[in-house]
Amino acid sequence: MSHDIQPLARVVDAIAFAAHAHRAQRRKDADATPYINHPVALVRILAVEAGIDDPDVLCAAALHDYLEDCCGRDGQPSLEEGRRQLRDWTAQIFIDTHRPLCA
Repeated sequence: MSHDIQPLARVVDAIAFAAHAHRAQRRKDADATPYINHPVALVRILAVEAGIDDPDVLCAAALHDYLEDCCGRDGQPSLEEGRRQLRDWTAQIFIDTHRPLCA
């Protein structure tokens, strides 16, 4: 993966990361819709309805449930491993974008 990744590509990568992490999860609604619909819908609401175009905010929206819903249970990475995976992914995507990483 290039370290000079464009903002839209970063958002797409965040959605892909979330889709992979949530791939086996279903919502608790009557239709048992795929869980990934929730983060994708949030990205859409922020981008389309609220007019937010900051890729960092949109990436955070795509990833906001990763640690809570994809880590720490049987068959999932531990919370510490999940934090490491998210930190490594974030560093790979945001490196050399001339913006400081969040601490």
